[in-house]
Amino acid sequence: MPLLILVASYLAMHVLLYRTAFGTYVFALGGNREALALAGVPWRLMLLLVYVLAGGMAGLAGLLMAGRLNAGHPTAGIGMEFDAIAAVAVGGTAFERGNGWLPGTLLGVVAIGLLRNGLNLLAINSSLQVCCIGLMVIFAFSVEVLRR
Repeated sequence: MPLLILVASYLAMHVLLYRTAFGTYVFALGGNREALALAGVPWRLMLLLVYVLAGGMAGLAGLLMAGRLNAGHPTAGIGMEFDAIAAVAVGGTAFERGNGWLPGTLLGVVAIGLLRNGLNLLAINSSLQVCCIGLMVIFAFSVEVLRR
């Protein structure tokens, strides 16, 4: 069931970001907020809606985590924020100018998940796992710098 929820969430976000005016405004909000304001779009409302959407997706992730653990624990998600940022970075999304690529982020999630799972199967210490993911992020940023 979590895989079906993943696919449904990805498709919904893809349609929302690439097929609607809201998605265009979201990319403009990250790229040039002043131009968005000059176009007459209420950028504060758009920013609020982006935060509401992010909160909803975080709530869905928390619900899936609680379902996976069969319990709710306040520290269950500690450290996962690093994996999320690493997946976005490995997926090729630039952290400036509103440049984003949802399929790349999905590929980054798969890459980080495979790396994390492989390191768990090899019984690598969690501290070294974080180091390996950090090295993967540094490699991704290096590739991005060399590509430009």
